[in-house]
Amino acid sequence: MLGQVAITEIPSTTHAAPGLWRVFFSSFQEATWLAATHDVWEVDHENDFVVAAISPSQAEILAAAGWRMER
Repeated sequence: MLGQVAITEIPSTTHAAPGLWRVFFSSFQEATWLAATHDVWEVDHENDFVVAAISPSQAEILAAAGWRMER
């Protein structure tokens, strides 16, 4: 195959699509931080959570930091 290269693996250049997560907070400051740093779609102050579009890598970071999350 002159002038052609066989590609055995294509590196991923795209990020996984975000999913909607409930991220629970315990204070107004935490809710404000979540809203400022994530794509928040809804805030439920009565049940203390936000609904946000969270990428898989963001979900790993938040979970490792101790945030309670539900899909």
